[in-house]
Amino acid sequence: MNSTKHIFWGVVDRILFAIVQFGLFLVLTRILTPKDFGVAAIVLIVLNFLDIFSQFGLPQALIQKEDINTAHISTSIAISFIIATILSLFLFLFSGNLQDFFEINDLSRTLKISSFILIVYSLKSVPEAILIRKYKFKHLTFINAISFTLSYGICGIIFAINGFKFYSIIFAHLIFTIFQVVLFLRFVKEEIFKLVNISFNAFKEIQSFAIFQTLSRVGNFIANEAENLIIGKMLGPLSLGYYNRSLKLTLMPINVLGQGLNNFFFPKFSRIRKNKILINDILLQLILFILSVSIPLSIYINQYSSEIIYVLLGEKWMVMQTYIGLLSFLIPLRSTSKMLDTFIRSIGKLKARSVVQWIYAADTIIFTTIGILYFKLIGAIWGVILASILNLILMTFLTFRITEVSLKEYFNKKFINLISVLTIQIASLSFIYYFFENFLIIEYMVLKFSLGLFILLISIFFFSRILFEKLLLTIEEE
Repeated sequence: MNSTKHIFWGVVDRILFAIVQFGLFLVLTRILTPKDFGVAAIVLIVLNFLDIFSQFGLPQALIQKEDINTAHISTSIAISFIIATILSLFLFLFSGNLQDFFEINDLSRTLKISSFILIVYSLKSVPEAILIRKYKFKHLTFINAISFTLSYGICGIIFAINGFKFYSIIFAHLIFTIFQVVLFLRFVKEEIFKLVNISFNAFKEIQSFAIFQTLSRVGNFIANEAENLIIGKMLGPLSLGYYNRSLKLTLMPINVLGQGLNNFFFPKFSRIRKNKILINDILLQLILFILSVSIPLSIYINQYSSEIIYVLLGEKWMVMQTYIGLLSFLIPLRSTSKMLDTFIRSIGKLKARSVVQWIYAADTIIFTTIGILYFKLIGAIWGVILASILNLILMTFLTFRITEVSLKEYFNKKFINLISVLTIQIASLSFIYYFFENFLIIEYMVLKFSLGLFILLISIFFFSRILFEKLLLTIEEE
């Protein structure tokens, strides 16, 4: 399968996943309360944080390492399973302490029930890594679409309708993970038949990458999730629910594209990392493409935040208008940073990446806390934006050092052309917005939302498609 098809299925995987996720998002927001989403967010954050340690960076090491064998695979699964079992017991025993910290009733029981999910997590990460390593994105598309539809799309809604509140999300997540494990093992079963074997020689060959990968992922996780924990602790689950839903809705479109590209380019960059000329060319074109999509999307969500909420979620969620408008600035910041992060990880510069991630984490904690103390939730959002700006600056200069690309080359004629294109896109969106600004009746709000979305999609299709086609040509020449 050629690179175009690999990228296609990588993006289709995320699109199908996002369509089901977005549909569920709309349904559940009309059934559950912001507080339910806040409590569920805390539980999932705790689980995902512990999952970093249970994985120990081994799945990422399997993707990045040039040559692997059955010993590497079986050892990775066995070690992940053992660590996950220990962490699951740890979470079960100390769930009461977390309930006291967050001061949320029934959190302890929820965490005890959820602790089992860690063990299930450990069984899916390595098979998923194998499929990514082999560019089996078509299989990933099938697995994620089926698992998400059956778990969240059916079970989650049934639980919510029957009054399970935040447990609806937790139970749906458990069912989703179980379906993933069953299907992942189905597609890679021939490669993991030595599940219980642990080869210390195989572990030594991948441990250095795994350790730095874990440290970096912890820093990245804290940077991306610290604000949720701080908001949950200082402002409570209600404010966390509003923030979490606003962030999910804002970043969902770009995450669809970003995750698909990341899944493809991480192993791709790993394979061609010795060819500096080619990798630099691909990286610069990739950044151009991401900016051509993310900046217009950011402008659209910022200008049309009230229409987006009214049309998609209803009047009771209009309090999120200001939050979504501000969070839209994160779209180009995080999408570009994520791609630079993928590049840095793929070529093995993990020490420098780890330092940057921990600086990002510290910035997020400091700025979010200060923002809450002075301006509550709005201040927290501005703190997150400021930390993201500083992180992008650090990631950009780290990329310059690695690729030896100068600022002059970075902001070359291609970026000047991009600015011209973006000017046209933004002007078109702004015209529609201000033309209908004084029309507040429902029909005009829906029309304004629809026309703005149409202009956005058309402009992205015509302008970004050209950049994407050039990127594909460069990849195919490799």
